[in-house]
Amino acid sequence: MASLFGSSELNSPIGARIRAATDAMQLTVDWATFMDIIDMINQDQTDNNAQLASRALVKRFQETEQNLVNLSLLLSESIMKNCSKKFAPLVDKSFMDELSLIAKGSKGSKNADDSRRIIQLWGVQFAGKPNLSIFNDTYVSLRSQGISFPPLPTPIAAEAANQPGSQRKDSVRNSPNAAEFDKLNEDLAVVCDQIKLCREMLPESPGIEHDEILSEVIGYLEACKDRMMELIEAGTQGLLGESLFAKVLLITEYVNRTLDAERVAQKEPINDDFNSYNPRQGAATQTKAPSTSSDDVDLLGVGMSASQISDNPVPPPAVKSPIKLIAPPPHKQT
Repeated sequence: MASLFGSSELNSPIGARIRAATDAMQLTVDWATFMDIIDMINQDQTDNNAQLASRALVKRFQETEQNLVNLSLLLSESIMKNCSKKFAPLVDKSFMDELSLIAKGSKGSKNADDSRRIIQLWGVQFAGKPNLSIFNDTYVSLRSQGISFPPLPTPIAAEAANQPGSQRKDSVRNSPNAAEFDKLNEDLAVVCDQIKLCREMLPESPGIEHDEILSEVIGYLEACKDRMMELIEAGTQGLLGESLFAKVLLITEYVNRTLDAERVAQKEPINDDFNSYNPRQGAATQTKAPSTSSDDVDLLGVGMSASQISDNPVPPPAVKSPIKLIAPPPHKQT
């Protein structure tokens, strides 16, 4: 413990309060000290205390005493609930990496459960906020690795839906029927086909400025990215079911990594398991409605149905969908 006391974060005034609040010998939560820490962060005009608190909590996450780690998780949750405007922008990769390790069981099952709950809560709370993408990125990444999360409580989903700037209230209608689930699974598989095509083109392409086909495929994936975020929001409200929600999260990460590779002109293979992923394996097999519209429905709203994409790898101008799980996006000109 001597090395911890030697760190500037834990030697600062707020660090001393964090040490006291997360002492391994504490049998119950010291809410008075928790509130002292929250007040110190909110009353600091420089945000220095928020930065020191974030770093100090990373140190506490690295401890071996499970009770200490659990108190540190609860303190982190309390700070975020009461100081999110100051605290959230200062949470960095090292903080979320430590949370992820705990979520994977490095500090016991109780801490794993609490860490998963917090990661999910923050992932939903900050979804769609580019400057706070680390929270949703961590949530999506863990889900793509097979980490299970508890069902999102209805009050949390409702609170997230009412966040300023959220599109949840307008973008998602009632839970889709069986035929729509089947169709959405197929549309997601088509997105994966486009990811595969894009990844095959990237190593040899001169870039979207000089490659019209790649430019159009990238435009399609950019449109998918917007719609996938709305599907994630639908999933947090319980409209997709656990397995389909997990698939949406995983494919969203594949889309993001593919777009990131194009932005940096990456030529080497993308380091993930996409090549071994089969989006059509384990898809829902409900009995479909008569196929009068099955291949002409664009549930992702990217302006193209599965039958169109199978014959043409790039999207035409957007069309209205007869069945809308989410609102269709505007057509993006490239």
